Amino acid sequence: PPAIRRRRSPSTPANAKRSSTTSKPLMLNSKNNSGRFLITVVLSFVLSSFTCPASPREEAAEAFAKGDFPAAVRGYETAIAVGSPSAGLYENLATAQIRAGQRPQAVLSLYRAVLLDPNGLDARMALSDLERSLGVPRPPSDWKEFVAEKLPLRALVIVGCSLAWLGAFLILVIAFKSRSKFWPSVAAGVCLIGGGALAAAGFLADPRFVQRDSAVLMTDEPFALLAAPADQSETLASLPGGATVKILRKSGDWVFAQTPSGIKGWVPTKALEAIVPSS
Repeated sequence: PPAIRRRRSPSTPANAKRSSTTSKPLMLNSKNNSGRFLITVVLSFVLSSFTCPASPREEAAEAFAKGDFPAAVRGYETAIAVGSPSAGLYENLATAQIRAGQRPQAVLSLYRAVLLDPNGLDARMALSDLERSLGVPRPPSDWKEFVAEKLPLRALVIVGCSLAWLGAFLILVIAFKSRSKFWPSVAAGVCLIGGGALAAAGFLADPRFVQRDSAVLMTDEPFALLAAPADQSETLASLPGGATVKILRKSGDWVFAQTPSGIKGWVPTKALEAIVPSS
């Protein structure tokens, strides 16, 4: 019969050596896992201790919700100063200013909202209601206000310029290559003139162009429009706070301005704020 081999017992040196070599990686893995867990806990604690500060706009909205309207005004003014101004920001600022009793300042903010979004009906309606409540005379509506309110001005300028350039190109082609020149020339002329008219209308109706010389009277009480640049001169008219005037020229600390009704006189420069912000 074949010889029967004897198996080694678990207590033999070979098995003892194998078990000792396999237990070391397990111990190392447990140490690595505990180290990683400890690092994760420390990093989570450190990151949680640093909270992102709220933006000025968020702080202003929070102050408005709490009824702290002066703080909301300061927050929105900071958001406009440090960020990119928008029509929505100026509308929010105007709402906070009205609640804080700063109605002439709210008139200015609404005008600037219209500058950034000429088609914004909310800002236009709020401005009209506010000026009516202040007793501010409004100039009669003209075609510029109608175009700015109803049509997209940027698209109008782009389309007009494109048509004008197309008409000019067609005129050159017709002049050098076309045999029949009358009707093609008429079509090219219509494109050139019509495109130029559209581009000019879009540019002239832009509130930034219309209001380039306009300013708002930033006083809470009625202010005198004077006949000369002197405090003791004759009063020509009394202007309510929030009224708009057109600046005709400047002389030192005084401005020669015209009211919407056509009256011309002098106003101190410090009492006015330009609608179009200086760059």
